[in-house]
Amino acid sequence: MERSKDQIIEDLNKHGLTKKNKPLITNLMLNGPPHKDRKLIWLETSGARLQMKTNPNYYSAIVEDKLKIKTEFSQQIDRDLHRTFPAESYFVEEKHLTSLRKILVAYSWRNPTVGYCQGLNFLVGRLLTVGFSEEECFWLLAQIIEAYLPNDYFSVMTGVIIDQQVFQVLLKNKLPKMAKHLSSIGIDASLYTVHWLVCMFAYTFPKNVVMRIWDIFFIEGSVFLFKIGLSLMWIFRKEITKITDFNEAFRFLEFQSQNIADPDIILGLAISMKSINSKTIDKLREKLRIQSQDETTCNDSVSTEDSAKSYTEICTDESECELKSKQECSYFTFRSTSGVSIIDEYINDSNVPKVVDLANTIDNDKNLVIGCKNHACPIKQSSSVIRGDIEEAYNGLRNDQNEIS
Repeated sequence: MERSKDQIIEDLNKHGLTKKNKPLITNLMLNGPPHKDRKLIWLETSGARLQMKTNPNYYSAIVEDKLKIKTEFSQQIDRDLHRTFPAESYFVEEKHLTSLRKILVAYSWRNPTVGYCQGLNFLVGRLLTVGFSEEECFWLLAQIIEAYLPNDYFSVMTGVIIDQQVFQVLLKNKLPKMAKHLSSIGIDASLYTVHWLVCMFAYTFPKNVVMRIWDIFFIEGSVFLFKIGLSLMWIFRKEITKITDFNEAFRFLEFQSQNIADPDIILGLAISMKSINSKTIDKLREKLRIQSQDETTCNDSVSTEDSAKSYTEICTDESECELKSKQECSYFTFRSTSGVSIIDEYINDSNVPKVVDLANTIDNDKNLVIGCKNHACPIKQSSSVIRGDIEEAYNGLRNDQNEIS
């Protein structure tokens, strides 16, 4: 007997997400649930509602005790508040920015190992625009970081780099011609997937598409992020393989997701990828971690000549340049020596550059760093500049031709 939507929701309320009701919930979410049901389902499937019941007044206590204390994390959060979806009217209102700040600062006290990482503001920002309360956003963020993603995703960020390698392997297996073409012009997954993974596509996709992606993410987990990324590459496969210029390809890959207006297209493709599952992703992650450690230990003499990649977007005029300078930062990954530092200029800091020594942020075993590069353009030279010798531009997983079953 076919169950109604109300019966499915009632079962989820009583029993949580189970093997029996998971397919029903997934099907419901694929069809785009009513907004009130979406909020309830996200809270239940993520475990956030259970956390709220188990830890009453936890969030409010942190806010009351810690909000006014300045830390390195709160200072970084303050810099990034106005860079969170600046084109959306929601974040023009100061009360919404205040809520965003409270949630991010509170989480930095809950989890000092992570503290604050650029990208978390977009996760929380999107949750707020969906209509969740501050406390609900706090616990949803906690579950995303602590339950859904690898535990080093936002701390040393090695998990992000490993997942970029995972995506590169998947791309080689599912779209080998595209992977080969991108490699021929010097582009691999490490150059365009950080936004996707760290921000769970909130940074680039339109809001309505993000909500539909997260509908399934909270049920399937992080494996769904890889499926969405591959679906996106499939949709634009013809356009991508025609591009032969590095800068043009980089720009296209960074912003192509903005052109997805109908979420059903990309969701339909993603959900059909049955061979990509949690077991597959976990095995790849484990394999690539071991391989990365082995490469670091045994391959100290890798040639670095002409390996560093840079990207500069040329604006048409000063007004466009000024607008881009106020928008969000761009992420990139690279291998680095401990002597590399970043000059980071923030608009709200009276244009006083802050030099950040990356030596303390580097994973000493692998020398892998994720950096944040602001808008850089010859018209207006006021953005982040990278100084130092880049040992090797990170080129993902090389010489891995294993098939994914």
